[in-house]
Amino acid sequence: MGFENASMIAADVYRCVETETCGRSLRLALLRGETIKAPRAASCLSALSGTAWVSFGGEDFLICRGENLRIEGRRRDPVIVSAVGDEGLFLEIH
Repeated sequence: MGFENASMIAADVYRCVETETCGRSLRLALLRGETIKAPRAASCLSALSGTAWVSFGGEDFLICRGENLRIEGRRRDPVIVSAVGDEGLFLEIH
């Protein structure tokens, strides 16, 4: 499954964009408590603003504004992403 068919659980806004460094990516905004399942094609998550709680492979991670989390090659289970904090989350999925 590619980014065009991303399975969205509760995202308000999403769009596909071309980036110079990563090629195709998905940008979306989540409000506090909203959750998505990242596409299987995803290799990296970037928090553009806010804080994300990311869960996969039996581990949990927090990524804050400006931070990235590589997820390629380290997962068999779905990658679940939630927005935490009052300001919401603007996330880019590569």
